[in-house]
Amino acid sequence: MDVKAAFRNSPIWPPHKALCVVEWAGSLFVDHVFPFGLATAPSVQGCVADATVDLLDTWDVNPVFKWVDDFNFMREPCSAIMQEDGSIDYNYTYDLHDIISLTDRLGIPWHPIDKKGHDFTFVATYVGFKWDLQARTVSLPRKKCEKYVARVLAYLDVGRVSLEQSMKLHGTLQHTTFVLKAGNSYLPAISRAITGFKGDRHRRHHVARDARADLLWWKAILAEGHIMRSLLPRLHCDPDVWVDASTSWGIGLVVNGHWAAWRLLE
Repeated sequence: MDVKAAFRNSPIWPPHKALCVVEWAGSLFVDHVFPFGLATAPSVQGCVADATVDLLDTWDVNPVFKWVDDFNFMREPCSAIMQEDGSIDYNYTYDLHDIISLTDRLGIPWHPIDKKGHDFTFVATYVGFKWDLQARTVSLPRKKCEKYVARVLAYLDVGRVSLEQSMKLHGTLQHTTFVLKAGNSYLPAISRAITGFKGDRHRRHHVARDARADLLWWKAILAEGHIMRSLLPRLHCDPDVWVDASTSWGIGLVVNGHWAAWRLLE
């Protein structure tokens, strides 16, 4: 469920209102609630969200996961009834109506469920990812894949890129690595490109060759439109890994009885 205009529900401390003046149509207006885009707004909203989660916990509505104005409510059966056809009907201590009734007492305005939100289900979208509790998988929705492919292509086609464009693309791809673990190996070149700006936000750079090669990998993977990983815990396995390094020589590695070593170049 999504809070409607979350930041606009938080009033500004009166002495700070003079610092939140909005210009519109040639006039100046004092804002009495937090505007969108203010750096401190998410922190204030986070305090409200934390308090909401604590209160719901006292009412035995838990666990609750939240990110800014996006709340994800969980529940587990308290009892079950076997039907004649072999199916099982589960009973729960609360439903969506109960949650809305409780939060109405706190004055929390939710977006309509049919617009931003849904009833309890095993498949849900949260923080940009699609979670399947029965299959125990997390994936990047196809629409997100298409959006990110377009963002990569736009970055490659622009010729010279800004620091802001580079940081935005890096953040997008870094977000994706939660599902696409292999993508971590295709971010360092973009990170180096960002450090190359050296704080000059107004310069534009050509996309470096190594960064371009990595972005072409990202484009190919995202274009497939099916990025998913399992949430099942891995079986315990001790690969017997040992590693050591020498400043004057190089690095050595032993994995499960097999070894390799690399000597440093001059």
